Amino acid sequence: MGKFVLLFVLFIAIFIAVSSGDDSSDLAFATYVDTDSDVDVQNERSGLGRIRYYHARKCAGIRECYYLYLVNTNKNEILVSRIEGASKFDVDRIEEYILSGTIVSGNNNQRVLRVQNTYRLLPYDGPQTLDLKTYYFYNNHVAYELNTGKSYPINYYTENYSERINLIDEDWLEKKIEGHSVLYGRVYNNQLSISLIFIQLPDPQYGCPNFPVYLCENTYVNTYTRDSNRCYSSTGCVKEGFCLLYIPVCSPGYTLVGARSKPNGCQKYYCDAYYLV
Repeated sequence: MGKFVLLFVLFIAIFIAVSSGDDSSDLAFATYVDTDSDVDVQNERSGLGRIRYYHARKCAGIRECYYLYLVNTNKNEILVSRIEGASKFDVDRIEEYILSGTIVSGNNNQRVLRVQNTYRLLPYDGPQTLDLKTYYFYNNHVAYELNTGKSYPINYYTENYSERINLIDEDWLEKKIEGHSVLYGRVYNNQLSISLIFIQLPDPQYGCPNFPVYLCENTYVNTYTRDSNRCYSSTGCVKEGFCLLYIPVCSPGYTLVGARSKPNGCQKYYCDAYYLV
């Protein structure tokens, strides 16, 4: 009997020690209160609202919990039990995301990140400079530094995706940069130099409308055009003409897509990020 009691006490001691080392033991916090009023005022002016922007990483172990840290700040990480409302969120590639939202108190006073917008890194395999960079939101010639309340007037911006990524849709990219992405780069002399782009998801934001498909006569084919949302629409039938028989190769992280187009019904190709296809 004495041996049984001793073994039972030893088991309880081991269980308590293991439990105390679990990340989830720190989850029972009071409601998180955000008091950065200067940031709130600037966010309201920019249209960002009362939200913050976070990177996230998973906790160690099997339980669902995450560490969040505010981009552009040196504040301590915040432990949350769940992330709710993230669009097309691949938890195995969590380092590719920036999540905007608010932290609220969930069940048992556990913190929960309630996501307003989801941004994912647009693949880029080009070289990176070592100069200090910051996360921005860009709209109407103003770069808003995330989580700090600072803003900068911008005369123009530069980015390397158009040159480095084969067949990227430049009309789509321009639209994403203008108010639909988090941009990682630096501001100097009223210029925004963009190194990396985190595009807002889902994309297209509201889906694509349906369009009629024409019944074409023999030797004629359906043709299509694509807009800056990556949505296709029909442009009717054309007589199939001479086309170059080649298939282009996309940059790493991108997938080849295409559709027949005017005037000869040849394939017009684009390279879209693999997670958009």
